[in-house]
Amino acid sequence: MDNIKLLLVDDEKGFIDTLTKRLEKRELSVSAVYSGQEALDFLQQDHTIEVVVLDVKMPGMDGIETLKAIKNSYPLVEVVMLTGHATVESAIIEVMKVLEPRGLSYKKKSHFSRDSTLSKADSMNNEKYGVIFRNIAVGIAIFKYDMDKDDFIITELNDAARRIYNIDSEHKAKDWLPGFIDKLSLPVREVHETGKPRIITIKECDGDRLTLWIEHSLFKIPTGEVASVFNDGTEQKLVEENLKKSEQKLRAITHASPLGICLSRDRKIEWVNDTLCKLTGYGRDDIMGKDFRIFYENDAEYDRVGNILYSSFPETELVTVITRWIKQDKSVLDCSIRRSFLEPDHPSAGVVIGVADISSRLKFEKDKARLEELVMHAQKMEAMGILAGGIAHDFNNILFPIMGYAELMMMDTRDDKTLEYLRCIISAVHRSRELIEQILSFSRTKSDAAGPMSLQPLLKETVKLLKASLPSTIKIVQNIHGNCKAVMAEAVHMHQVIMNLCTNAYHAIEEKGGSGILKITLENVELSSEDIRNIYSLEPGAFVMLEVSDTGVGIPPEITKRIFEPYFTTKHPEKGSGIGLSVVHGIVKRYGGEILVESDPDKGTTFRIYFPAAFSDTSGEKTGVDLEMSCNTSPEILLMRGRGRILLIDDEREIVLLINKILTRNGYRVTSCMESPRALTLFQENPYNFDLVLTDLTMPDMNGKELSEKIRSLRQDIPIIMCTGFGDNNLTNGLEARGIVTCILKKPVVIKTLLHIIQEHLSPGE
Repeated sequence: MDNIKLLLVDDEKGFIDTLTKRLEKRELSVSAVYSGQEALDFLQQDHTIEVVVLDVKMPGMDGIETLKAIKNSYPLVEVVMLTGHATVESAIIEVMKVLEPRGLSYKKKSHFSRDSTLSKADSMNNEKYGVIFRNIAVGIAIFKYDMDKDDFIITELNDAARRIYNIDSEHKAKDWLPGFIDKLSLPVREVHETGKPRIITIKECDGDRLTLWIEHSLFKIPTGEVASVFNDGTEQKLVEENLKKSEQKLRAITHASPLGICLSRDRKIEWVNDTLCKLTGYGRDDIMGKDFRIFYENDAEYDRVGNILYSSFPETELVTVITRWIKQDKSVLDCSIRRSFLEPDHPSAGVVIGVADISSRLKFEKDKARLEELVMHAQKMEAMGILAGGIAHDFNNILFPIMGYAELMMMDTRDDKTLEYLRCIISAVHRSRELIEQILSFSRTKSDAAGPMSLQPLLKETVKLLKASLPSTIKIVQNIHGNCKAVMAEAVHMHQVIMNLCTNAYHAIEEKGGSGILKITLENVELSSEDIRNIYSLEPGAFVMLEVSDTGVGIPPEITKRIFEPYFTTKHPEKGSGIGLSVVHGIVKRYGGEILVESDPDKGTTFRIYFPAAFSDTSGEKTGVDLEMSCNTSPEILLMRGRGRILLIDDEREIVLLINKILTRNGYRVTSCMESPRALTLFQENPYNFDLVLTDLTMPDMNGKELSEKIRSLRQDIPIIMCTGFGDNNLTNGLEARGIVTCILKKPVVIKTLLHIIQEHLSPGE
């Protein structure tokens, strides 16, 4: 034992003294110095030192620099490195580990016999080591430092290592060994010098193809050699790589998904994607760890959704529920939530929640429902228009004989009282005719081309209808100036504007209690630059101002700015669809006008519309009814005799008899037909046997338009007068302009008007 010498190197004298005493008790020869340079000087003088115990941290030349210098100059000297955390006990253990292969033990030498017990133990240990080395499933390589080459060589390689690297011959081993040593040279050197174990993974490639991932555990063994214990981790590495790629793909998909996705356990949020943060307005840190309750406005809805999502397992893996979440800014998110358990058999493992924003879908469905309602409403209105036209046709056919026979009676009587009665009958017929015209004007679905028109007649018709339909508790005040200028518009559009505004006024008064005033004003106005400074869409000039005001509930200020938005309404669904004012706004803008609103809650609302004046005076024009009503119906002037042959066609027997009697009494020869094909046959037999054709428009088999075209093809110069009791002007539009008919009269026709027109075309110039 005396021939084994140790050198202790440490700048702490107390530590050196204590360690020296403890090692000397183990019958070791110990010398001590206090710096790296002193150690190098000592070794230069005493070449019998076999082990150096070296502190890592020392002033001047530290332990690492001293170690390198010792290995370069004295490679056979064993070095035990001590860190700053080393104790005397741990230092003794490390020293004894180095000395144990040299025949030393942790026990004193006097405790055993070198010649017997130690030799036997060494033999048994070597045999055990050999069996383990050869049969262990992991690869083992022993690296030894070669001082001459300043490199490492492999002294031992077990069978498992050869299997891992597929080395089945010495030839392959010779080609493989240099590359293997080269890849591990640096980490082996580091372990050899520091004594600290390392774990590294090396990718073994065959060309461009990745074949193996080998994980090496490197550590220094008591002989001073470095052992590498390694295994083929390719399968595990591939699994890890694939898992990593899958995680990356999943992360990319979840973050790019338009759906909000989160992972929860016990209804607490453990992970969320970016989309869910955007949908709710919360940051990731604001959501993570929170309960889903933060999204619900009340506990009842929170519990309802929870019962649906979590009470159906394990029967159904996917469950969807529609609810409303409250976002961070307190706005509402309509969403569809879908649930899927991570482990269907173990719901407590966690739940994946998918959240879809369905606000647009719900809005679309709502708008679709409203559009369907509007389509149904439009279809109803169209049906009403058709029905109104049919009623007008039949009603006019009934009024025609009433008025005609009344006029005939006026011709035959001289009794003043009877004449007065007859005038009342005729007046009632005219009023009935006006009423029919009003009904037809509000039921038309098609409009004429825009042109100069006066709004006064439309307003008067509106007031008449309103008085007949509104309750007597609503007082209608009209201030319609008779000299208002014309505007460029279409009558049907103006009807929409007037009726929408008046209907809204009625609803506002009704909501307040049912009693109030509805005022309609129409007048000419001149707007200056100062007047329109806040009306940017208008230019200074002449306008016709339509004003509709009421004393109803008024409009709250926060709603006033939205009343012209499509579908916006505060009314019950049965009282409004929310498109009335938007339609009014669109019509007014279409004709270059502007609409303004003033309202005070509980006081009333005023809508004021400015239409550009058309500079076409229509105020002096009279309608056909006005012209006919102004005619003197006294017996003395109703007799207007003439000459000529007339072909009369009408499918109404009473009308045929009446007109035949009137025309015959006034000197005309009449051929009457109640069937248009029969009339055409008569005309075809001798086109010049007639001087004038008087036909109805609406007839079975062949209507008046078709009959007139066929007659005109046989004889161009014959006058054709068409009578119609139908309300749709589209049936007769263009017939006069194209020369198909000479004149169109609306039923019921006044006798004087009929005789006057017939006389005009049969005796021109008289």
